[in-house]
Amino acid sequence: FGYVCNCECAPFLCSVLAISMDMGFGLPAHGHLLRPPSPKVRHRTCAKKRVVFADSKGLSLTSVRMFSKKEEKPHEEAPVSLRLKSLRWVGECAQGPRLRVGFAQPCADLQAFQQRVRHSPVLLESCCVTKRALVGTVRVWNLSYEKVVHVRITFDSWRTQQDVPCAFLQRCCGEPDTDSFSFHVGLPEALKAQEHIEFCVKYLPEGHSQAFYDNNDGNNYSLHVCN
Repeated sequence: FGYVCNCECAPFLCSVLAISMDMGFGLPAHGHLLRPPSPKVRHRTCAKKRVVFADSKGLSLTSVRMFSKKEEKPHEEAPVSLRLKSLRWVGECAQGPRLRVGFAQPCADLQAFQQRVRHSPVLLESCCVTKRALVGTVRVWNLSYEKVVHVRITFDSWRTQQDVPCAFLQRCCGEPDTDSFSFHVGLPEALKAQEHIEFCVKYLPEGHSQAFYDNNDGNNYSLHVCN
């Protein structure tokens, strides 16, 4: 058995032939030794997606931003109206007040109140009690430019009394030729249920020697201690 090859690959072929003979393999068919391997069909493989969390890489899971007081924009609060439509809890012990009003809201019947305004120089318009204060509004005739309006109140059955000045309110509605005033009366720390807690409204226009009063037709406006 002889095989002669004059090409430049002779040394390589001879080595392959010797190895094949030693191992007992037959000689491959002529022309198959130098045939390049057939190209393999590459199949596209889909890479598996993985979810990586920030903390696994040593990163923080939260981001904190500090704001200074200069950066914070203050919230604008709407003005608090003392009109009846805003006093939805009048006469009730809402928000824990220690007192409750003992009379009907003056302007609950708006038409009746407007009729009374035409005949009374001063009238309590609205009233409510909070945890620490008695607040409300008063309507007066515009008899002069300068007006002095007070709420006269007692917490001990008129053994003592105090006059609390009322503040002028810019006119927003109401009868012509009338002005509105608001009041805010702080409540004492101790309130006794057996005492008469009452108040009335006093109005003194400039140039008048006698003051006008609204004392609830002689009965005064009473307040009761909540049980």
